[in-house]
Amino acid sequence: MRNIIDKIRQTYDNKSLFHKIRMVICGLVISITFIVLLTSMAFYLHTNRERTGRLAQENTTNAANTIGLAYTTILEHFVETCGTDDFVSDLHILSDPEEAYTYKKSILQSELSSLAGCHYIVNSAILLSGDQTTYYSLYKNTLNVSGDFLSQKELDRISGITWLSKRKSPFLSRDDVIVVVFPVKADGYSSIRLTKGKEKSDAYVMILLDSKRLNTVITNAGADNTNGEFFISNQNGELLNPSDDPAIRKALDRPQRREFLQGLSTQKDNLSSLKTKNVSLYARNLEKSDLYLVNYVENEKISTLFGRSGILILAIALLMIIVLLALSFLLTRYITSPLNTLVNVVTQIGSDSYTKHIHVQTNDEMGQVFRAINSMHDTIQEQMQLIKKEEQEKYSAQVRVLSEQINPHFLYNTLDYVQLEVMNGHNTPAAEMIQYLVEYLRIGLSYGDETITIANEIKHVHSYIKIMNQRFSESIVFMYQIAPGLEKTMILKTILQPLVENSIKHGFSIDSGGVPVASPSIEIIFFRHADILNIEITDNGSGFDPQNVEKALQNGEPEDQTRRHVGIHNVYQRLCTYYGRENISFNLSSMPFYKNTILIHIHLSHQEKDESYI
Repeated sequence: MRNIIDKIRQTYDNKSLFHKIRMVICGLVISITFIVLLTSMAFYLHTNRERTGRLAQENTTNAANTIGLAYTTILEHFVETCGTDDFVSDLHILSDPEEAYTYKKSILQSELSSLAGCHYIVNSAILLSGDQTTYYSLYKNTLNVSGDFLSQKELDRISGITWLSKRKSPFLSRDDVIVVVFPVKADGYSSIRLTKGKEKSDAYVMILLDSKRLNTVITNAGADNTNGEFFISNQNGELLNPSDDPAIRKALDRPQRREFLQGLSTQKDNLSSLKTKNVSLYARNLEKSDLYLVNYVENEKISTLFGRSGILILAIALLMIIVLLALSFLLTRYITSPLNTLVNVVTQIGSDSYTKHIHVQTNDEMGQVFRAINSMHDTIQEQMQLIKKEEQEKYSAQVRVLSEQINPHFLYNTLDYVQLEVMNGHNTPAAEMIQYLVEYLRIGLSYGDETITIANEIKHVHSYIKIMNQRFSESIVFMYQIAPGLEKTMILKTILQPLVENSIKHGFSIDSGGVPVASPSIEIIFFRHADILNIEITDNGSGFDPQNVEKALQNGEPEDQTRRHVGIHNVYQRLCTYYGRENISFNLSSMPFYKNTILIHIHLSHQEKDESYI
């Protein structure tokens, strides 16, 4: 038996590396074929739960924003309606015991009608007197107030704007409503204020939210179906619109979920979540309130996806893992060991510490690779010095070429303008244009120098703006600030003109399609903080997408943004080439038609900290 094993091992050792790998991979493929069944189940369940979680978060945020906007609208209508002198006067009349009930009800119709129609989710509005004995409603709503509408305990708890849980409407319709109470008190005869704590109120303005309409608005706000159910919770964890399903009420009453709801007021994040085995809760704070919108989502179980076969597949997968571990041992024994030696050799070559060649006696592909690597190492050593020299020359040439590029179309169009002005007898504009062009070209070429002073860089871009203003009869306002002591500081030349060109063409839609700007302006600021030179370029054009610009800087141009961002991409590459990528950073922000800013930071090295050279 041992001889047979030795013969098989010898036969395997004499095989080429290709055949060795093929034999092992065949075993792996057989195992992986079965393992895929299990991993597919786990992956599907995981991705499905992740997708459900993302959709639930989005739905919760959308629904919370919708309810927040509705609540803001109700607050604004309350202020507009009840913040008037007429309503203050009405409060004084309500407190007069001599006035008849019918008269008091009649003077409140305007305010109640305005509040009842302020939003789709509002069912109606009523007013309770300060002594908590008399209700006033619209004529069209017949009151049927019973003892269970508002308890004395609830009235005692009212402090500021208070939301009360779902209950039957005080009208004959008996719709389910959620009550929003505004306890008010008149300050003299000119204003009112909300009361808090045990302070006595002159009246209680109550806006009744229709529970069905509220649920409809919340459901419509979450367009994606995640089988969730929404609830509104106060800061004490009490649900204002509890579910009609006993199973959901029981699930929410479990200690961990109850603790989550009660602790929402202590959460710093706007969106909180609790993920348990069967149920996930997502909560979002409602704007301008102490309330939270809670999304109850039941997690999909693996048993519902795959039924009883999941257990069998799990057993098969476990067996295949054991087989795969055994095959991996063979892979490590016969393949990875020489590969690890090869990796060590390559690592030593990379660190320039490979001084003694490793000789392999086998004639398989691995032996050929070792011999090729030894030969490659010798070639690398011979060419290293030559490569370094060529790279230095390439660096200088690249910076020079990038800085001295002049758009031929810009030059042709400017000369055409000059020719047209001369032919029309407009010598003064033509002379001015020639003067601007001469200054633009003189500074841009600068006798082949790579750097110019900040003052000349400003003159260069100013000449460009003057040319564009005269060519297109525009009045672009150009402003600049240079911190004291920086005027003669040397920087890489012509880095501002491409950015200003982007502002003019794309931001102001001059010489290109788009929305024109009435009063275009560009401002450039140079300032220095510690060892960082800062250049801020600001315009009031149509703006840009900072994410697209960031992609253009780091990874080249997006296909649909190539023309728009090629200028800033080239400026970034020139700066990185000259100063080093680790010393350059861009901050981008855009508020279209107000303030779009590109802030360039140049980190100075120890050789560049001299005030006269950057």
